[in-house]
Order: sequence, then structure tokens, then C-alpha cells
Amino acid sequence: MEVFMLYLMQSILLFAEVTSAVHADAYPSWHAAVDANPGRVIQLSDRDYAIDRSLIITADRTALVGPGRVVMSQQSDSIVRIEEADDVRIEGVTLTRAEGKQETTEDGLRATACRGLTVRFVKVVNNHSPSASIRGHRLDEARIEGCDITNYKAIGVEDRTDNTEYGFAFKAILGDGITLTESQYVTITNNRIVEERLVADEETMREYKLGTLTEGRKSLKKGRLAPAGDYTPLWHQGSAIVVTSPEVTRHIVITGNVIINAAQGVGIHADQVIFSSNAIDRALIGIKSMHGSRNVVITGNNVSRVRLWGLLLMAGSSTHEVQEQATPPREANVTAGNIITSNVFSGIGYGPDWHNWAASGSCRAITIDIEDGDDPPTRDVIIANNLVYDDDADGKLEQGKKVVEGPRYEYALTIDARLDLKRFRIIGNIFPPGKQGISNILLENLK
Repeated sequence: MEVFMLYLMQSILLFAEVTSAVHADAYPSWHAAVDANPGRVIQLSDRDYAIDRSLIITADRTALVGPGRVVMSQQSDSIVRIEEADDVRIEGVTLTRAEGKQETTEDGLRATACRGLTVRFVKVVNNHSPSASIRGHRLDEARIEGCDITNYKAIGVEDRTDNTEYGFAFKAILGDGITLTESQYVTITNNRIVEERLVADEETMREYKLGTLTEGRKSLKKGRLAPAGDYTPLWHQGSAIVVTSPEVTRHIVITGNVIINAAQGVGIHADQVIFSSNAIDRALIGIKSMHGSRNVVITGNNVSRVRLWGLLLMAGSSTHEVQEQATPPREANVTAGNIITSNVFSGIGYGPDWHNWAASGSCRAITIDIEDGDDPPTRDVIIANNLVYDDDADGKLEQGKKVVEGPRYEYALTIDARLDLKRFRIIGNIFPPGKQGISNILLENLK
């Protein structure tokens, strides 16, 4: 009876919203409908809406409800911008760019300084950008759920000439699916993020001359991390989901997402993050947690066919201990207090980037590393009940016969020997040996 009454109440509320909604078709343009009805629900019919400038929402409680398809012809701006507006809802609409105008440097949907934002069942298609398809900056208590992001990457230049450690720029695949910065209490759930157009294979590399050093903002001045020649294998950049601003962003839940063909499946640079029940297939790196990621729980994820690392946990250049003498003084920003449990890693070494990194000798299911010896050490980590699956042991059929190649990964787990191993607990995992063994350390001492 209680379930029926709840369903009835939801149906009544939905009917009331639909019947009171303003229809965009009653106005000369979508922009006019939004400008004339701040704080109201605006319904988009099941048709295309051509626009040549961003739709900007600044009124609290405004809602845009689909199933309309918004087609942007202007390459130099976002399709939708939500600025300093609370309790805004974008639901069921498709955001895309016109044929011939799909290459851009801008976001598809950008929300800044919003509380209570809901982005639900939104499709962002063919926003080919080094930026993001959905970007949230300074969000509080927001939800990004059930969205479908397709073909978000772009060909561009990764410019590291400002960084003395690198000092060079190069042609690369760039772009993020969902980017979140300086935010808290945000859920990113049940989204699908897939790149179908730019696959990091040899054909794509040759077509766009990826990895070739090129001009940047400053003149070439190779640093310690620069390649000896005029090519770098670092050309597959970006993340399907990246949550960053490590000293500000916290209390984020990322769950139930499907990620296909990414450079990094997810980048976590934040505190108090739950990353659970996600599926990542075909990537350079599956999960990366660094730059001061504290109290992160990574659990129940399925990571398959990644080229370098299924999971990378590392301090990073942004980390530091408490800085009492700084102006103003700074709290510690460390990668510590994390749990990695009940994840499955399979097909390690079989990502589409294999050809690009075959000679690197760096392929592990889980790796805990140090970027710089001066970084605060990663510490207080539990690694429990994870499974690394050696697909190669099953063999594969070639001309009707079983062939066993052997694993492509070097180790199932590596931990940098400079870390204090007494601050780690490693129990209950199934780690089949790679080409060089199970691990670079003696795991029996870390239970």
C-alpha cells in the first residue's frame, strides 16, 4: 500500500510539472523562452533546435526538459552555460554541434557556482574538444546521472613548454567526458562515456602524426622528462571522468558508470571519494588516484583491456605535508588512508595503445609509485580481495588451435620500495604472476 501511494504521489507531481511547463515552441527562440521564464520548467519538443550562441541560465530553479535536440553552430562557446544558479535541472535533452562545426575548444555543458544542480539523462554527442562534454566548477550537492557522452575527444597540442621538467609540446588526443573541479557532495552515477571516433591505434597515430613534437606557447627547451628525439608516446591524454582540485574537492560518489575507449578511465584527485561498481574497458590507464587523494574507497569495479596500469595510486607533484610557515598556512594534502577492495582487473596489457608502449616495460594491474622523491609518501593503504585475471592462461584460438601467449603484464602488483611497507595491508587477493612475477615485494610480510 505504501509503495502504491508513493508511486501515485510521484505520478501526480510529474503530471503537475508537465501541465504547468512552458513550451519553448511558443517563443521565437529557445533563448527567448528561457529569458522570459526564469525559474520555470521549459519543455523542448521532440525536434531539433538550432542555436548560434550559448544558452545561459542564471535564474534559480530553472529546468530544461527534453526530448529536444539542441544543435549548436558556434564553435567558440559552450552549448549550455549555467552560472551562479541554484536548483537548476537539465533533463532528457540532447546537446550536439552542427556538421562541420563539431571541432571546438569549449565544453558541451558548463555549470559554475551552482548548488543543487541536476543533470539527468542528457546526451552530449560530438563535442570534439580538449575541454569536457560536461564540466562542473564549484558545485555543491549536485547530481550528474544517466547521461550519455559520445565522441568527446579532439586532436590538438599538449603544450608542456611552461613546465621545465618537460619543456616541449606534442600532437595528441585530448579531451574529458566529465570534469569536476572545486566541488563537494556530488554524485556521478550511471553514465555512459564512450569514444567511437578516435581509437588510440597505429592507424590513428600515423594519420594525425600523434606524439610528434611541435610548437608550443614557448620555445622548445627540453627538460629532464623530455624524449631524446622528436617523438613521445604520451600522446593519448584526457579522462572519461576526472575529479580534481585536490585541496578543495571532497565527498564525491562515482558509481555505476560505463567507460569505453578512454586514455584514463577515471582520474581522482580529491578527498573522501567513493569509486564503486564502474566498468572500464579499453584504456591506457584504468583508474588513477593521486595528487593528494585521501580517504578514497575504490571497490567493486571491473577494469579490462588496459595498456599500462589497471590502477595507479601515487602522491604526485601537488602533494605536501602541513605547511605552517606558508601564507596562509596550508593543511596537509597527501595520498593516504585509502582502501582498494574487490576489484577485477583483466586483459592487462591488451589496451589499444599496446603498440605505442610495447617497449616500455611498464605494465601492471596495480601499481603504487612515487612521482618525485620529495613528495609525501603514500601510506595507510588496504589492498584486499582483488582479482587479477590472466586471460592468457585460458589461451585463444588461432586457425582452430589453442595458443597460449603468456601474460603481457610484468607484475600483478608493484609498490615502490622507497615507501614504508609497514603502512600497507595486502590480504585476500588473487594475483597470478606476470612476466617477472607476482610482485616486486614480498607480500607475505604485509598481511
